[in-house]
Amino acid sequence: MDEDSWCQMLRKKSAKAPACIEVLRNSQGNDLAIDGDVPFEKVIAAGYNHPREIIAVIRPQNATTCSTSLLDKRYIVKDDDLEMAMEIYHLPGSKDHPRAKLIYKKLKKPSSCNSINGLYIFQLSEETSMFTKSGVYSFIFSVRCRDSTVIKHESRITVRPNSNTRHWQLSCDADWSADNAVVDIRLGMPVRCLAARSHDLYGNGIPFLDVHKAVITILGGDDILAQVKDIKVDLSTDLLTLYIRDFLFKTNKLDRVRPNYEAMLKISLSDSELSHPCKVKPGLPSTINMDMSLAWEKNLTPGEVIDDALLEVLDHCGNHVEEGMELIVNTVGLSFVDKCGPVRKV
Repeated sequence: MDEDSWCQMLRKKSAKAPACIEVLRNSQGNDLAIDGDVPFEKVIAAGYNHPREIIAVIRPQNATTCSTSLLDKRYIVKDDDLEMAMEIYHLPGSKDHPRAKLIYKKLKKPSSCNSINGLYIFQLSEETSMFTKSGVYSFIFSVRCRDSTVIKHESRITVRPNSNTRHWQLSCDADWSADNAVVDIRLGMPVRCLAARSHDLYGNGIPFLDVHKAVITILGGDDILAQVKDIKVDLSTDLLTLYIRDFLFKTNKLDRVRPNYEAMLKISLSDSELSHPCKVKPGLPSTINMDMSLAWEKNLTPGEVIDDALLEVLDHCGNHVEEGMELIVNTVGLSFVDKCGPVRKV
């Protein structure tokens, strides 16, 4: 063999040598019945329903491109001794998780499908979505060639929280130990801090974006019992917790929900709202009205007993105070004959 023939043979061999790895798309895999694309280099919501498998091929040096729109069988390296590895790393993107975590690793030999050889088929989970946690998923494909060189291909997918499955947590003073406990509110006493968080179905925190003010409403059934508008809010540095501080409610409608004072607390933001059970109790005694009309209708004589004296006790907003509250009732010129003393319960 002369030198020109030898060089030509080397060029042909070099042209068929592995050059790059390509992941097949749905449009390329019609002959393979690929059931969908993995959305590489895109942003998807947590819980995305991914295809059951990923198919990759090795393209030779003489392939015109590594992203051909059609599956060209001529430009697929067919070498049964070349194994391909696929690794998937998850990076939550949080300061608490600075390192990516390996969540999937498989090593595959080439196989065939529908008379097409040189396919590397990686099976994914069929039961649940792989993309449930927010963050960046890095797919790394690699092949060690016969000359010990390694070719790699990396693609990424960004997963954001799924706001369509949002649920809320609300706490007083940012105490999350009592998960979703009923919020207790008493008129006349400021609510020092309400903290709110929201998560999707998979536990990913959903950030609060472009939130500056809130409207807080207390509902008794369909009735608005109280409302505070344009309350300024603060956000945590990671934007996952919203704080509402130092606000007061005023209402004279609490008799509608007595004696248990159960209501709903609704927080309305610019892009969402949450409702949470609460108890709104009357304030401290402020006004006492005494009704002794039956006794005033006749002249009293020393030693005569007044059977009934009604004291109506109201808070500063005009609500009847909570049942069971104790009052000290002092009398001048009168005395109690029931031996119960001056401490009386409402």
